[in-house]
Amino acid sequence: MSSHSLSFPLAPEGAARFEASVFDDPAFAGGRVRAIRSHETWLDTRDGGLRACGLALSVVSAAGRHAMRPRHWPDHVDVDWTDAPIAGQSPDFTALPETYRDACPEAFSPGALASAFECALEGRERLLTCERTQVAVAIVHGSIAAGGKSIEVCEARLELHAGRQHEFLAVARSLFPFARLRLDFSSPAEKGFRLAAGVWGAPVGKIGASIHSQMNAAEAFTAVIESCLRQFSLNDAVVATADEVEAVHQIRVAIRRLRAALSLFAPILRGVEFERLKAEFKWLFASLGAARDLDVLREQVASSGKGLAAALDGRSLDALEERRRAAHIAAKRMLASPRVEALLFDTAAFIYAGEWRRSSERAQMRDRGLSVCEFASRRLGKRYREFQNMAKEFACLDSEGLHDLRISAKGLRYFFEFLEPLARGPKAHERFREGVDSLADVQDNLGQVHDIDTQCATLAAASQNDRAFLTTEWLWEMKSRRDDLLQRARRDTRRAARAKPFWEAI
Repeated sequence: MSSHSLSFPLAPEGAARFEASVFDDPAFAGGRVRAIRSHETWLDTRDGGLRACGLALSVVSAAGRHAMRPRHWPDHVDVDWTDAPIAGQSPDFTALPETYRDACPEAFSPGALASAFECALEGRERLLTCERTQVAVAIVHGSIAAGGKSIEVCEARLELHAGRQHEFLAVARSLFPFARLRLDFSSPAEKGFRLAAGVWGAPVGKIGASIHSQMNAAEAFTAVIESCLRQFSLNDAVVATADEVEAVHQIRVAIRRLRAALSLFAPILRGVEFERLKAEFKWLFASLGAARDLDVLREQVASSGKGLAAALDGRSLDALEERRRAAHIAAKRMLASPRVEALLFDTAAFIYAGEWRRSSERAQMRDRGLSVCEFASRRLGKRYREFQNMAKEFACLDSEGLHDLRISAKGLRYFFEFLEPLARGPKAHERFREGVDSLADVQDNLGQVHDIDTQCATLAAASQNDRAFLTTEWLWEMKSRRDDLLQRARRDTRRAARAKPFWEAI
């Protein structure tokens, strides 16, 4: 997905309904319908060397023509190369520009590149015209195949041919009545390489943002948010097809990172829509919290041994498991709801065509045009000082204060990770590592403290014998562990507060 193209996966019945409305209804305003068919073979070295250099390459065959298609990876942004026509489906590396080959010369040594996966699609396309805006709407079916496995593809695709982005998104929104349209922020290439690696269908952890020092703050924000939404979409696909506990957790991680990005870039985003999106993602994150908390609790009960089992009889354990299953069913329904579908589309509209991009407010315009390095230095400096002030009061913090400190450390850590590509020099990278590792330790230890508090409260409420529970060896063990974790968190907080700012060395 990009600012000029959108993809909406569809169930077969949804695809049929969409196709009948957009392509077969003579009352629907649009240009001539044409058939499309394409075959694309993606290439890389066995160890992913081309992508490691920030590049991607495929051989595309469509309408009897063949071409090599060089790109940047993973964003396909700042593309400096055009398709290179070739005689057939076999790769012809001599057709590629020297600037592309020179960016990763080892990948173009004899025998280094091979087919990673193939994508075969066919369908129909129609060009819609709305005043000065032209949008190609396609419905495609096919598959992505690698190593004897495949992913079925059925989706609606929209591509802006002429006009402005906000007009493009308005055309896309006008198609919502014809089918349940849910934006997919991951690309076919991303799916294909995961399939080739044997990890398609597995939960996906954080995805780094492709930012560089030549970007301004607005461009960096777009890259960071896109990385969060790609993580969301890839895990959303797992949850939709399986009862995957870790995928729900990773969706929450993606939302948490997205909310941190909104906080980091808030000075350039201010406005009514910004506040609404913040509130919606806060709601979604909280709605998925019960499932995650009960998953963690189940793991704790399973690993606790006889002490806890003696305090919680079978009925209590059954009740907890029933609550956990119900929470996962509710989470799955929530993720599939029209409200979340609308939120995903509204987020894309905000990223690519939000009012913040056109705001004439002086401070917003100034910050929007700052280099990402200067913007990061200002924002990280402010947030780091806030964390240092909280760290000084560690000994006086109650449970609520410890929770606030954990949230501060977590947000600061995410800020660091978003901007990791900027920490290129030895000094900046060393400072980055020290800062992010110490913040991760603070987050982890205080997170475990929070989990213990939550688990004790939940288990006490669930126990059929409160007296037995309150005297169980497990509870005393948890209290002792909590004290130990607090000591570690205090040490790590001091270490994090003393870390030298990496942004002062970039």
